[in-house]
Amino acid sequence: MSNSRLEVSNSCYKNNDFIIGDTKDVLDIKNQYLIQTYFVTNDEFDSVKKVNDIKNLSCSSIVGDGEEEYLAGYCDYTIYPLIDIKIKGSGISDILKKNNHAPTGFFLIHDTTAIHRRDFDLYDNFFNFTKKKYLKKTIKITSKSMCFAPLCDSELSSIFYDHPMQSDGKRIIKPFEEFDKEKVKSFQKELNKLKKQKKKKEHGSIVKYAVDNGTYDVYRPEYNGGGLIFVLKK
Repeated sequence: MSNSRLEVSNSCYKNNDFIIGDTKDVLDIKNQYLIQTYFVTNDEFDSVKKVNDIKNLSCSSIVGDGEEEYLAGYCDYTIYPLIDIKIKGSGISDILKKNNHAPTGFFLIHDTTAIHRRDFDLYDNFFNFTKKKYLKKTIKITSKSMCFAPLCDSELSSIFYDHPMQSDGKRIIKPFEEFDKEKVKSFQKELNKLKKQKKKKEHGSIVKYAVDNGTYDVYRPEYNGGGLIFVLKK
């Protein structure tokens, strides 16, 4: 069941790759160094693969079933948080009334994907979405906060993009310790503020949800010509 109170519609410019993980891990400054460095020194496929190799972070892509999003340059998407109605002592009417249970699953869907959201039958598709072949990674949440962040996030300072260029056009990876200490310190403060802020709905921004700690599986299934991201608590 979708918790409509927490649904978020958003847009990213020329980017349909998303990082999913514990907020403290996504916004960890050493992880941000890796993420931004991979993005600027690798092509899109390698960037996603390398970020997905970072401990406790998963990186996946969503794709719509049309071409208009590429022409417009925007990835328009919606996140649908799901709540588990199998709670001992609580009926559906109680959940509908309070609607404040922490999500136990998420859909991240491109807005051009052919899903009729009001009558979409999750029950019929659940096992198709959670097949082993679609599993990208298992992550752990320990801070009671899950974060969805575009791989290239316009909201975050790109201080780690500054890697020297060689004559052949390739970049030499600059070690973390060689970046300006004052800029790194300022960026650390920016990251700390984002960790404390509530979920945001601006263009290109990260989206955070309060969730229960535990282990979550991240899947990247297909549906009607589109690719979506499905996150489920184990």
